[in-house]
Amino acid sequence: MDGPINISRREILQMATRFPVLSFGASLIGSCDSSRAPRATPTPGNPSPVPSTPNDFDYLNLALNFAYLEGQFYSFAAKGTGLASGLLEGLGARGVVRGGSQVDFTDGLLRQHSREIAGHTEAHIVLLRSILGSIAVAQPEIDMSAAPTGPFTVFARAAAIVGPAEEFDPFASTNNFLMAAFLFADPIVTLHNGLVPHIRDDSIRSDLTGLLAAKAYHAGLVRTTVQRMTTPSSIPYVEETEGLSAVRDGFDGNMDLDQGVATIAGTANLVPTGAAGMVFARTPAQVLNIFYMSSISADRGGFFPAGVNGTIRTSGNG
Repeated sequence: MDGPINISRREILQMATRFPVLSFGASLIGSCDSSRAPRATPTPGNPSPVPSTPNDFDYLNLALNFAYLEGQFYSFAAKGTGLASGLLEGLGARGVVRGGSQVDFTDGLLRQHSREIAGHTEAHIVLLRSILGSIAVAQPEIDMSAAPTGPFTVFARAAAIVGPAEEFDPFASTNNFLMAAFLFADPIVTLHNGLVPHIRDDSIRSDLTGLLAAKAYHAGLVRTTVQRMTTPSSIPYVEETEGLSAVRDGFDGNMDLDQGVATIAGTANLVPTGAAGMVFARTPAQVLNIFYMSSISADRGGFFPAGVNGTIRTSGNG
């Protein structure tokens, strides 16, 4: 790239504010050892009530919900099939996956990357479930469809990637897959970065830190790939990531916790960081705001039409 991409974040944020609550339940339609024993034996119970102080297992179950989402996305993209049923059972209602198909990659290296990340995310699910044991939550309902009111389409419209009457299928092309992967990658990294300080058990904290590192590698890879690819009309995809970034920021509150991949002051901008050069951290509520697509408190919507499973399931108030 020869310089920064100039795009009005205010303009796109104004588009995002047209959707103060994009909660589809409310506004649009009403390499791990699977035999490993859990490190503790908490008492199973109803995963719905929100505890006054979440414990390590509550945070891990939240991470597991996002591992299901990411795992299904990469599994379908790389192999054309979803995750094995045995990886999806647990506490709470097990939901179906809407959408998902194999991507016809035109970039051989990106195809290899997607296969590797698919393997990693499945391994992450195995790891989290092995730690949680009998209190691991089931996969919630997940929407990865290209429906007109689906989360990918609404995000793409708000970011001006597609027109107001067009749909966005994340599996329809290499380029669509890349934009969808960018949409997921950074918020999931910031979620794990925000969770690590809350973990009390040293061994569990070590595992979650390892997951954070792996997901940061994945996000950096996606950002690097975005910078070297162009749209069919030779427009750099970095411009589209600026739009997606602005929409994400419109959901998670007043602080600027997001960056697209446009170059900044002559740097490549491969890592979204604050002034101290550290990756942003988001609270669980802020990340749920993004994936529920709601700028106010909500318990479902967007990519999780029935909400996530577990005790931590409500987004913030913006």
